[in-house]
Amino acid sequence: MNHAGFWKILLVFIVAYSSSHAAIYFSADRINAAFEGIFIALNFLMPTMLAASWGIFTYVDNMSKELTDLRNDVDRPKYVIAQKALAALKSEIILNAILVFVLFLVDKIVASATAAPKIMQEFSNPWLIGTISLSIRLSFLVIAVVAALIQMRGFITAVEYRTVIAINRK
Repeated sequence: MNHAGFWKILLVFIVAYSSSHAAIYFSADRINAAFEGIFIALNFLMPTMLAASWGIFTYVDNMSKELTDLRNDVDRPKYVIAQKALAALKSEIILNAILVFVLFLVDKIVASATAAPKIMQEFSNPWLIGTISLSIRLSFLVIAVVAALIQMRGFITAVEYRTVIAINRK
């Protein structure tokens, strides 16, 4: 992940966190039950994203190997550019899968910590801690959805690359 990617993730986190925190505050906790229901989606999204990442990575890797078989039949500078693009796409796929996995783990840690009554009793304002926890968890879910959308965009790019390779095959 480059610096631009990090800042995009941070921006998504800040916007999602601020929005959810404001929604909880202005709804006087009426929206909490809806947010709790939404978190079930992360339990579905994580394994689905990891499985899709494996499939997309395999697809891109096979395409890279197919391109390697054609290295003597194509223009060398274009071949190098294509291999670099495929390598970058494979890295993005792996990083997105790792990101979603880490978000899932941290989400479970945050959920477990705030669900423990003993921990919540130690704070002078448990409502605030609960609100912060829900906002963080919702931000993680939004980031995971964005990563899944980026992953699907990467798959579309891979399909376009394969089409270009097939068209330019001699």
